Amino acid sequence: NRIAYAAVVNEDGGMVDDVTVSVLRDDALLVIGGNPEVFDALNQAAPAGTTVEERRENYGVLSVQGPKSRELLQRLTDADLSNENLPFYGLLTDISIAGVTASIFRVGFTGELGYEVMIGAADAEKLYTAVYAQTDLGVTPFSGGALMIARIEAGFVLADVDYDPAVSPYECSIGFAVDLEKGDFRGREALVARKADAPVRLVGVASDAAPEVFEGAQLSYNGANVGEVVMAVPSPALGGRTLSLVRVANEAATVGTRLIASVGGNDFEAEVVATPAHDPQRLRRRS
Repeated sequence: NRIAYAAVVNEDGGMVDDVTVSVLRDDALLVIGGNPEVFDALNQAAPAGTTVEERRENYGVLSVQGPKSRELLQRLTDADLSNENLPFYGLLTDISIAGVTASIFRVGFTGELGYEVMIGAADAEKLYTAVYAQTDLGVTPFSGGALMIARIEAGFVLADVDYDPAVSPYECSIGFAVDLEKGDFRGREALVARKADAPVRLVGVASDAAPEVFEGAQLSYNGANVGEVVMAVPSPALGGRTLSLVRVANEAATVGTRLIASVGGNDFEAEVVATPAHDPQRLRRRS
């Protein structure tokens, strides 16, 4: 009933995907990621007697996030969703919620208290309807755009935006998920070398330019190019300033560093800011 966050890397130590691994039973793990290559990697690494199955088509998942998410879900189930019984990165399996069998994972991509509720695909509409009936709690659907704002403010990485197969975990802020002492694994030797010589760090960079202007900007420091803005969003946590997560050269990665952003021949100021921008101590998602 616990969940681990993990980095999947290639032989060169470059990022393939960031995933969660849930212990459903002593003999069953659930790996959730977004890159199909993870499935192939698991098949290749599986020891004798282990079966790897892709179950993507079998399930629906509803993300319920925000300060009232526990209160909302508790109305729909007799299972104990207290912080003591279902802590951060914990899970409950085979419970009844809104009259359907579900598993609840205490995770999210928003930096808030939140849950991912997994149900059989055929039960998805029933759960959705029950959740959205809790109108007195202000429940509302949130879009991909809102999710990008939340995840950037929380400092959470996204594949093909904040990393690609050329980027190591140490260069995109998830080196903490790598355990070099656990024994041999694919890419370990490369990661040992790359950890000692990571040239960039993922940091928050803010600007007063509009998101559509800041996105794509080349960043320079003391006349040298030190990074590129790939995705930029308006940040409520920063009073509406534009915020991005950027892989920046180490010499320019200190909070408070002033950078020059250049787009289409126009230059404007940007600065490195503390990450996460929202809930800096990450207390809300553990509440």
